[in-house]
Amino acid sequence: MSRRDFLPDDIAPDAAARALRWALEEATDPAQTGIDWIVSDIAPGIAGSEAFFAGGSDLAALRHAKDVFKSLRMTGRSARERRLAARFYAATIAAALVHHGTRITTQSDRAVRTALERLSQDPAVPASIRALASDALALVPPV
Repeated sequence: MSRRDFLPDDIAPDAAARALRWALEEATDPAQTGIDWIVSDIAPGIAGSEAFFAGGSDLAALRHAKDVFKSLRMTGRSARERRLAARFYAATIAAALVHHGTRITTQSDRAVRTALERLSQDPAVPASIRALASDALALVPPV
């Protein structure tokens, strides 16, 4: 058997090899890799979640991502996936506030502030996401 026997007919072996190589090089954390794949599906051309939240995404993409992450907070396969989805749910809200001046949630100011405060202090997310959460906090009325 050749490696071609294991690939669908419409995938060239070199394309599959590139995808697998990327996954192995980038996937130090499978849950984070899943988040990056979701983001790349929602916003093709944006490489990874950090770029997505850095201002490169439009409001429609942020709303879509928020809905996906909201769902994953409940349906993630592991506690790690559910926690990560909750973090990035909050990050979509922060990005909409900071980059578009728009609130994309109906949650109370108290709930939004709590989520953003936790995100801004969470060492498990990239520093750029923590900074985004801090910037968004300034835009949410104090409770």
